[in-house]
Amino acid sequence: MLAADRERGTISLIGAQPTTVSSIVTLRIGLRFAVVVGVTLLAALVGVVAAGVPFAMDTWSRVGIWTLATGLYGAFWFAVAMAIAARGASGATTALAAGGAWLVLVVIVPAAVNVVTGALYPMPSRVQMVQVMREASDEASARGSTLLAQYFEAHPDLLPDGGQHVADAAAIRAAVADEVQRLVRPVAETFDAQATHQRLLAARLRFLSPALLLRGVLDDVTGTGAVRYETFTTQVTAFHDAWREHFTVLAVARQPVESIAAVPVFTFVDESAGDVARRACPALAVLAAGACVLGGIFVHSMRRYSCAR
Repeated sequence: MLAADRERGTISLIGAQPTTVSSIVTLRIGLRFAVVVGVTLLAALVGVVAAGVPFAMDTWSRVGIWTLATGLYGAFWFAVAMAIAARGASGATTALAAGGAWLVLVVIVPAAVNVVTGALYPMPSRVQMVQVMREASDEASARGSTLLAQYFEAHPDLLPDGGQHVADAAAIRAAVADEVQRLVRPVAETFDAQATHQRLLAARLRFLSPALLLRGVLDDVTGTGAVRYETFTTQVTAFHDAWREHFTVLAVARQPVESIAAVPVFTFVDESAGDVARRACPALAVLAAGACVLGGIFVHSMRRYSCAR
């Protein structure tokens, strides 16, 4: 903006006003910021209302976090533009510097973070996992009767009257499925452990890029974040174990399903908006601090700015 005024020859008119150049520039940038961010927030609000989102406290708390994150992200980039413009370079140099800052912070740094996390904590081969599952299934199927006998040894209360078990097909399949689950679980846990390591490292490196900070907050607000996904998979795994144990006992003991109400039912315990806000606070604080620091650089540079440049 300053470069354009200087190239058009209107910078002297700005300097002749009964106020400081920094005040005028701040006002002009502030108006642009209000228009850009205001239109974005208005469009988001219209979308929320049009989608019929219920007017619950949790929903509007998330909308508030989204609004704050969007505003701070916009403020950060406007502060970048202000700090670069205050250096007094030509219009081409200013545009090149701003574009370079955007390229580094939005494209290069996130790509580097993705490469680093993948290199330090690579995911195991899925082909190997499929092979382990096949081998486990073949091995368990070949030992069906033995596995059923071992299951009864571990659960003697399921033996029918007389203490003799009947190796029918349903009971054998249940025992085989239980053994396959036991053999495959270590491989699945390896996948989960590597994914957790990647998430934790990415969470530490996200402070290198405002784009990563914003994405993390927006993912949490919309419910698509890694933390909520891990919470969901943990609860699903626990439910799956309870479901499998329930029907395995019925199949092995040759008991009918007497009551649907006794069948385990999955109920997802979701995180609250307070949990989302607590995770978002560090990212929001860094965005705000970055905008303030860059704003301070702008103010300091404008004190030495000369309209005669």
